[in-house]
Amino acid sequence: MPIVSDAAIALVSDSRQARAALTPIRGRLLEALRTPGSAASLAATLDMPRQKLAYHVRALEAAGLVRLVEERQRRGCVERIVVACADAFVLDPSLVGAPRPAEVDAQDRFASDHLVRTAAEVVREVARMRKAADDEGKRLLTLTLEADLGFSSPADFDRFTAALTEAVAEIARSFAPRRGASLSPARGGASRRGQQAHNPHAVRASMSTTDDSPTPPSFDRPLVEVTVSAPAAEVWRALREPAKIRDWFGWETDSLGEEIDYIFLEHAQADDAARVLRFGLGDRFEVIDHGSTCVVRVVRPAPTADTDWDDVFEDMTQGWIAFAQQLAFAFDRHRGAQRRTLYLAGSPQREGGALAAAALGLVQRSLRPGDAYAPVVVGDETLTGTLWHRGNHQLGVTVQGWGDGLLVILDRPANDRWPHGGSQAILTTYGLDDAAFEALRTRWTAWWEAQLGPSLDRGGSSCG
Repeated sequence: MPIVSDAAIALVSDSRQARAALTPIRGRLLEALRTPGSAASLAATLDMPRQKLAYHVRALEAAGLVRLVEERQRRGCVERIVVACADAFVLDPSLVGAPRPAEVDAQDRFASDHLVRTAAEVVREVARMRKAADDEGKRLLTLTLEADLGFSSPADFDRFTAALTEAVAEIARSFAPRRGASLSPARGGASRRGQQAHNPHAVRASMSTTDDSPTPPSFDRPLVEVTVSAPAAEVWRALREPAKIRDWFGWETDSLGEEIDYIFLEHAQADDAARVLRFGLGDRFEVIDHGSTCVVRVVRPAPTADTDWDDVFEDMTQGWIAFAQQLAFAFDRHRGAQRRTLYLAGSPQREGGALAAAALGLVQRSLRPGDAYAPVVVGDETLTGTLWHRGNHQLGVTVQGWGDGLLVILDRPANDRWPHGGSQAILTTYGLDDAAFEALRTRWTAWWEAQLGPSLDRGGSSCG
């Protein structure tokens, strides 16, 4: 669930959000995005490629750590302005297995490790209660007392703690009938190491209500499964070796190599024995051996057990589906071959304007994978081939004239951010020389601009 907070501090209690935030570059982005900015504006500030920053900003937005402020038309693309959802984020200690104070032995009441654990519990509880109060439009009343104290001897400290405990307990008893109030007074005693606590610098007293509501569960749901006509070991190498990943993943950009390194090497956890590759937010690729072939399955955590990812248009979800299809196509038709790609993105310029699949005449619902589609005319080119895959929001068709290439279309339904919807196209070609590829680029750019306006970013990534 996205963090929505106007406060200075927000609690990160979801493990997927924590994984998204706990990298040095994303920490720098969250700090910089205390004031609104975009990948383009941050590129100069952080001296990093815009395309690489755009990837990280999208991941932070998907995790609910930053939110969209506005979109601006800028030099033929859309600049997305985002801002951090809080000035600072505090990691819920329970994510790293911190025990609750009630689980600590009474003799450790004054041990410094218990003080840290108790403080962590306060962080979690106050953040939870503040959010609950904000959701109900109410104020959260809190009290914090601070004092710098010094003690000349352990005996003085013992007398102080006894008096403080008695005073706080007496006050608490007068309000005890209030439902939900609890008090855990600290009693005098030694730490587990047998040393008297001496000269603490501060004392904190707090009371809070408790809520043991469980964290909403998540369910692993497959995004897509594709059968790949190659042994599992070979396909696994295509997920681990950058040079092989370039043969199928995404599309050509100046930063493709950096994106591959970041996604597949620097921030992925590989289980070579099981052939499972895990990414941030719980996503994973699984390669399942079937002898001379294998199945590649892409899995994402979902909010419900019956979530159908094909019904959801979300950039990362639809991107993984498209990339899995690109992987299967590359092995099935062009194993080890070099490709040339073109990426286009845009939105109809008027209400009711056709998205890319409809504008191309490719919404042929009776077709099944392997069926020939009706010829499509783009400029002076006629596309022929077969349906490769189809989902609710994307489809792929083979194109004979591109050296048996692949055209993937993703159509985004209209929403508040995209009132006319939006489309993306990934064109993958094989064997075209420079002249033929530039002719294809010119032809498709002209068609795209006539149907969907100037491409948001012809280089491959959104302009952030």
